[in-house]
Amino acid sequence: MTWLWWKNRCGIVFGKRQQPLEDIVRKGMQLAKDYAEANAHPPSGSRTGDNSAAEVPITGWQPPRNGRYKLNSDAAFYKESSRGSIGAIVRDKEGVFMGALFRSLPFVSQVLVVEAMALREGIGAIMR
Repeated sequence: MTWLWWKNRCGIVFGKRQQPLEDIVRKGMQLAKDYAEANAHPPSGSRTGDNSAAEVPITGWQPPRNGRYKLNSDAAFYKESSRGSIGAIVRDKEGVFMGALFRSLPFVSQVLVVEAMALREGIGAIMR
């Protein structure tokens, strides 16, 4: 749900039409339902595709060690307007939401700068 709100906000910042709250919630509920159905019978540790001869290990969110938090951050860069957006979410060992942030960044020059700023802001939020 947080990602959908973030995506909607970024769209507004960069001139797209705002999505109605009801549509965001409806889509979030559908995504949650799809996720639950897809994981109702998880595979035994690997998956193979019809076109793949090799097994691909399944990886997912890994919890942090005891007493630590996990920060996931992301950034978007819009070269034509020299603007960016960042977002970060923090979870504990059980995956419980601890906090999140998002910001619009005017006057940025490249994607790596925006990605670094996302990490810096996320770490700063944890330290506060």
